[in-house]
Amino acid sequence: MADKPPALSLSALLRRLVDDLLLLFRSELRLASLEVRGNLAAARGSVAAIALGAMLLSVAMLCLLGGTVAFLAQSVGIVAAAFIVGAVATVIAGVLIAYGVSRLGRTELAPTRALAKMQRDLDALTGE
Repeated sequence: MADKPPALSLSALLRRLVDDLLLLFRSELRLASLEVRGNLAAARGSVAAIALGAMLLSVAMLCLLGGTVAFLAQSVGIVAAAFIVGAVATVIAGVLIAYGVSRLGRTELAPTRALAKMQRDLDALTGE
């Protein structure tokens, strides 16, 4: 015949419940921390792409702008050519920066999955 486990006292059961809840809470916090780190890594990649794009754009535009201004200066004058080329370059740079910022805006930094899991655990504990 199988031996029954010894009956635990009420205080021992409550202590075990508190220990289990603390373990669950620590595990959920660890999960949330890992999720935040992953989200920050994704955001860091977006910021790096924006910075590299801006640097590359600056170098390339300096080369292209000088040649374009020189080309346009033959027909509209140097001052008008500089203004035209500057306006076009500003629009292109604005579009690239807006793209990077919108991509960065889609990155979720809050640990939504971990928070949802914690809420489900809390609901299960409270019986909701």
